[in-house]
Amino acid sequence: MANEIYDKSWWGLPEEGGWGGIYYDIASTSDLFPGLEDSLRFAPASSVASGQINANKPLDQNFTFTRASTASFLGSNNLLQTAASGMPRIDYVGNSSGHILLEPARTNEFLQSNNLSNNSWWSERNGSESKNIVSPTGASNDAWTLATDSGGGLKKVGMRMRNNGITNITIPAGTSKTFSIFVKKSSYDFIYFNSTGFQDDMKGDSFFNISNGTLGTVSSNNSNQKIEDYGNGWYRLSVTITAPASPTDNIGQIAWFVSDADTEVNVTADGTSTSFWYGGQIEVGEYVTSYIETDTASVTRVAETASGAGNSTLFNDSEGVLFIETAALFDDTTNRYIGLNDGTTSNRILIGYSTQTNRIRVLLSDGGVQKAIISYDVTDRTNFSKMAVKYKENDVALWVDGIERGTDTTATMPSGLDELDCNSGAGSSPFLGKIKQIKVYNTALTDAELATLTT
Repeated sequence: MANEIYDKSWWGLPEEGGWGGIYYDIASTSDLFPGLEDSLRFAPASSVASGQINANKPLDQNFTFTRASTASFLGSNNLLQTAASGMPRIDYVGNSSGHILLEPARTNEFLQSNNLSNNSWWSERNGSESKNIVSPTGASNDAWTLATDSGGGLKKVGMRMRNNGITNITIPAGTSKTFSIFVKKSSYDFIYFNSTGFQDDMKGDSFFNISNGTLGTVSSNNSNQKIEDYGNGWYRLSVTITAPASPTDNIGQIAWFVSDADTEVNVTADGTSTSFWYGGQIEVGEYVTSYIETDTASVTRVAETASGAGNSTLFNDSEGVLFIETAALFDDTTNRYIGLNDGTTSNRILIGYSTQTNRIRVLLSDGGVQKAIISYDVTDRTNFSKMAVKYKENDVALWVDGIERGTDTTATMPSGLDELDCNSGAGSSPFLGKIKQIKVYNTALTDAELATLTT
């Protein structure tokens, strides 16, 4: 096979070319890496098909993918799209190169999610709504304009989420609910999330700047406030509220209001100002996941898995490198690994996220005995990192973002490695997150090569 010239926008198919055995990065052609050839590579732009995530190389060593429901994602054209059941998603939220998106099961329990004129589930405050603008999907007359009432004076203007005609929403004791909505700037620069009626440590205002896509002043009682760019001027706003184990009042009201400025909660009722809205969601969980449209019943997006890539001829038991470029969905307390294994948890080489805050970890087991654990804490593991584990007898190392972060000089190697999974082996602790690329090398690369690979 000819030498590969590969681009850092990993979702494009690599081009073949070059001479001899030299591999180089087309974005930095002065860097030549003799022998730096991966035996297995996944980069989501290679293509996806129903039931599989295709490998760039070799082309027939694909992940088996499962998700028994439809799911939404932002396409490369900056439009909100729907993937069919069993179809993997290449999502472009937050980056221009795309990533495979693997999410847990979630249910949107908020009905009539995009019917803002239905007063059983939505109610406007000091305004009137009409469905007359292009939505994040690109469909005409699919999103809503809220026109501010006339009459002068300062008022709260926005949309309140309801529960089948009841204004109050309950957050069960000891659980979290995440609220989200799509908005687009028209007359106002800010939207603020308002929770009232709950006990004091569950209510407050969180402000979002929809003019420049940044967070404004956020309430310390809320958590995981996020503003995400969905293209064409649309932003998705989300906030999480957590009820204590023994709440005194975990029933309250949820609303999204427009604002002229950060911390300002009232606007002038001028009869001419407008705001644009689309798609609300209420899901049980500590962080927001992709939009699930509802009508007359709640809708569940089923959890996703990716496993079973590669075979024994592609993996070297005695030495090699497993490289991934990923981001966590949330800094949760669950192990989320990608790894090589023998179809069990007895022989495996794992790299990913552990239960500790912002911790990246390598685990290596040989014959059911744990031989190496190497950890490194990043600032925020919801940001993408390039990480690699080099494995060789008495020579195991974790590299993260261009630097060697830890070593183990006593580990023996596992045997029978014949499978690459987005889990901890045998389907345990499935990986949830965003994947830009995965590579396996059959040699233990040099420090210079590992620095280049993970930078």
